[in-house]
Amino acid sequence: GKLDYLPNADAAVYFARTIFPVVRQAIPKAELVAVGWNPPKAVRQLAKEPHVRVLANVPDVRPAVIQAAVSVAPMRFGAGIQVKILESLALGTPAVTTESVAGAFGEEGKKAILVGRDPGEIAAHVIRVLKDHAYREQLRKAGRKLIETGFQWNKVLAPLDGILEGVSGTGLTLASKGGAG
Repeated sequence: GKLDYLPNADAAVYFARTIFPVVRQAIPKAELVAVGWNPPKAVRQLAKEPHVRVLANVPDVRPAVIQAAVSVAPMRFGAGIQVKILESLALGTPAVTTESVAGAFGEEGKKAILVGRDPGEIAAHVIRVLKDHAYREQLRKAGRKLIETGFQWNKVLAPLDGILEGVSGTGLTLASKGGAG
């Protein structure tokens, strides 16, 4: 994601400093890779921590997401549909996030996206996904199904099509007939 966007930068630092140490206690070989554009100093400095890498300004995040066992977006503020979650699910990577993000995905999202309400719950979800291959595969399939059934362009843009059709039926035109302003 855009790491210069404050909610994303905060989530990366929060996960690395508060949640990832718990994950590492359970899974000593776990590695955190923060991937995104324009990471601020606080995010770049995370690379000094053991088992943390920061991949800045990569031309394509997909290879990193595909290689990940789990995608984590512990957003503490900001909300709405996060493209990072859509990308992860579309690429078959299970996602762990907070209620403010998962809520935007509706009831179907609850089957595919793990929600942590506090650092301990987020860590527990990440640990389970990392340890349980069958569970990870179940989440991968559920996430992919969510994308295929609920987030195809034709479905996402259908409301916009209706608005545009309504506007075009009113006789409004977007071109003027010569003359100044």
